[in-house]
Amino acid sequence: MHNQTLILIQCQDAVGLDVNISNTLAKYQLNIVTMREYVDEEDNKFF
Repeated sequence: MHNQTLILIQCQDAVGLDVNISNTLAKYQLNIVTMREYVDEEDNKFF
């Protein structure tokens, strides 16, 4: 049986967020099973 954790991130949008998030999780040997993202272009927010 595998443990699963939900991580929610909200921050200013920026180039490279996906890769930075992925690299940080990989550094701790964590795997991304599903990833959804949304950018509010009006407020420049990444969710």
